[in-house]
Amino acid sequence: IPTSKGLLYMNEIGDVNGDQWQDIDNLQVHTRTIGGNPVSKFYVNGRRPTKKITTSTGMEIECTFNHRFRVYNMETHTLDWKRADELCEGNILPYIVDTVCSFKPTEYIQLKSAPSFYKKPITCPSHLTEDLAWLIGIYTGDGSNHKAGIRISGNLDDMAPLEKSMDLISGIFGFKAIFEVDKRHGKRCYVNFSSRQLLVFLTENGLSKSKSASIEIPLKVRQSPPSVLAAFLDGYWAADGRGGKPKGLRTWCTISKKMALQVMNALRYLGQ
Repeated sequence: IPTSKGLLYMNEIGDVNGDQWQDIDNLQVHTRTIGGNPVSKFYVNGRRPTKKITTSTGMEIECTFNHRFRVYNMETHTLDWKRADELCEGNILPYIVDTVCSFKPTEYIQLKSAPSFYKKPITCPSHLTEDLAWLIGIYTGDGSNHKAGIRISGNLDDMAPLEKSMDLISGIFGFKAIFEVDKRHGKRCYVNFSSRQLLVFLTENGLSKSKSASIEIPLKVRQSPPSVLAAFLDGYWAADGRGGKPKGLRTWCTISKKMALQVMNALRYLGQ
């Protein structure tokens, strides 16, 4: 859901296991009205049967039967309301691109620091900036966690992303990354960041990478200004993306269905 606090799931707006009516402060959600509409209450509907709708673009929407959608009427060229249980194959559900223009988060998200009692302490950044988001993006795509830190993998034929990663690690965390070539796999290479403190920092802030099948865009990235979200997508593309035709076309590859749907929503949100 596009909101004034970023792209959020329903259970990130209210407590789905909490009281039936919950107060919400200082939040707007996107509607057809420019600027969005303020929200004051979160309603818990209990357990109800749901319907899953799959669009031709692969987007999935799951909702209760009485949830209403705008449907394009090709005869009258109008947008008519239909309940979910009335939707059928061939219905056209329009969506608005570039919803971030209506309202958007404007302040960098604050980050928690990590304990500094390690032998080789790092500088913990205080906010989630574009540079850090790009680094988290490439780490989400080509990174891995280890007992002593993290590793970002790459290829000797395309060194630019790894070189940028090393520069950002040094500039943001004040800690030198180590570059290594894997002699067993030809042109495969790595950037190693040996710091347990970094692992703690990433975990404390919800930025630590999950297993590849369950990766997703971190909540703090989705709550950030659009430039930060776009930087994360750029970093993730540097790891798991490629260019194509026509010029400027970008594609991402992932085995995480949730990540694929999030990327699609994020790109629509940003108008890309």
